[in-house]
Amino acid sequence: NPPLRRPMNRFFSSSAEQPLWLQRLWGDDESGSASGFRELASSFASWILLWVLLFYWLVISVPLWARRIPPSRKEHENCKFWMARNFLGIIHATLVSYLILPTLPVWIGGVG
Repeated sequence: NPPLRRPMNRFFSSSAEQPLWLQRLWGDDESGSASGFRELASSFASWILLWVLLFYWLVISVPLWARRIPPSRKEHENCKFWMARNFLGIIHATLVSYLILPTLPVWIGGVG
């Protein structure tokens, strides 16, 4: 007996019923690794979830870290969501810089 397979998605019960473009998108084998779309989609969803959770963790923890920052004269900048967004932007910019700066000489053409 062949092993039982779960449906590919909620609209098609097997890969034979799927349109060809959808079969190529999700991959030809059971793992879907032929096109890499599943890995891309799961990575995308994971990063989005991580950044959303980090944002709301920063919103909740504003009283802990915001007391070191003097209040702004502009009232909207004292909002906890505004402060968390700006702090998350700093974290994101630092992460991107940390990942990009080591490869910068290669892109400029100095090393290689």
